[in-house]
Amino acid sequence: MSSDGERDATVVPGIAALSQGYITSPPIALRAQPGYPASRAGRADVASIRVTIGARKHGRSRAHNASACARSRDNRRSRVKRTPQIFPYSNSHTGYVEYDPGAIDVAARAAALIEGAAPWTEVEHIGSTAIPGCAGKGIVDLMAMYPPGKLEATREAIDALGFQHQMVGHIFPEERPMRVGAIQYAGKRYRLHVHLIDLNSPEKETLRRFRDVLRADPALRDAYQAKKRTILQLGVRDPKDYTYAKREFITSVIGQH
Repeated sequence: MSSDGERDATVVPGIAALSQGYITSPPIALRAQPGYPASRAGRADVASIRVTIGARKHGRSRAHNASACARSRDNRRSRVKRTPQIFPYSNSHTGYVEYDPGAIDVAARAAALIEGAAPWTEVEHIGSTAIPGCAGKGIVDLMAMYPPGKLEATREAIDALGFQHQMVGHIFPEERPMRVGAIQYAGKRYRLHVHLIDLNSPEKETLRRFRDVLRADPALRDAYQAKKRTILQLGVRDPKDYTYAKREFITSVIGQH
């Protein structure tokens, strides 16, 4: 008892320690009420504080777990985004590769990637791998057609996918560019050539016509394969020289149809 006759204030043990991290107020003094012993008052308030802190801890734990799950999902998504889909292009001398039906699926996958990155484009499979039964270099050729005024945006979108600038062969100008790359499919890596062509350019019809004529005429397709074998038998291996050597045959086909 104090000298003025009032009851002593009972300080609940441990309040200061509990304030670390959860309670920021100073130690709480609990005064026993008449008819309610100080010891019981202390026990009741400690229990109340424990319940409150327990609830806070539980709520904070749930929030922490939710945050951790969200971070885990973000990390998984980041890993998926970092997975390469377009691989470096490998330069090599021209060879004669038998027709591979898998090229059709590869072209479809590459076209979906490009159209996803540049929704304004239309992508078609062209060249020998687009002609069933036609052997050649084994490179999957695509033409990505863009509307007028979209060349720069198309270049940027395709470059962002991982396609690369040409280093060898017939180098196309940036006003009518070609990009190269590779894609992994069924345990095999396929090389890609992507030709960026204005939708209004007559070139797109020329490329389509050559593809469609050889698709419809097996004899002409076989003649094209024979021409390629002859060029290689003459010792032509440089990609640029090989392209020029085929030009006469291609021009004759386009001119007749």
